[in-house]
Order: sequence, then structure tokens, then C-alpha cells
Amino acid sequence: FPVTIRSGGYIVHKEPSYYKPLKIQGGAEYYSSTTFLNGRLRPVTGIDIKAEEHGKWKPGISCKAGVQLENSSLISSKVQLMLEFYFGKSIHGQLYKDNVRYIGIGLHAFL
Repeated sequence: FPVTIRSGGYIVHKEPSYYKPLKIQGGAEYYSSTTFLNGRLRPVTGIDIKAEEHGKWKPGISCKAGVQLENSSLISSKVQLMLEFYFGKSIHGQLYKDNVRYIGIGLHAFL
């Protein structure tokens, strides 16, 4: 199954200036080989884990699971309906010190 590994990152210009610049991130995705509804519905899942120096290397974990709707007449036309879960440090600039946790539903379209 496809695995995405990112070895790390470094923020070159940061605001505020005391923000620590190092991070590591990696993840994995799984697309089932089994489909339903004549090949139009495929189960999918994924996980992404990110840890930042400024957050004392505590990981932020994002998990998604759902289905991918595939249109066989338009090969590049795919839509995913996903249940999403995240817990870790806030990804929003001014709130980066806060721990957050949320559950949501996402609709992702690929052109």
C-alpha cells in the first residue's frame, strides 16, 4: 500500500522569531482493491503524523477513513467522502500553542 514519508522540514522565516523551526512528518494511505457498486465505490483510509520542535515533539495525528466514489467513464473524476479525526497541536498560526481535538466529515474532489 502507498506510503508517504517526509524526512523533515525547516521554517526559514518565522513569526514570532522565537518559534522553533524544525519538524518531521510522515503518513500512509490505503486504497482497497475491493470495490462495490460495479466498481464505483472503493474503501480508503489514511493517517498523517507530524511533530514539531516548538511543540516539544508531541505528535499531531490526523486519521481519515471513508469511501472514494469513482466514475468509470471519467477516469480522473474521483470524490472522497471521509470521516476525519485529529488530535494534537493546533495547525492555525496564532493558536499553535493550543491542543485541539476534532471529528468531522470531509468531501474531497479530484479534478
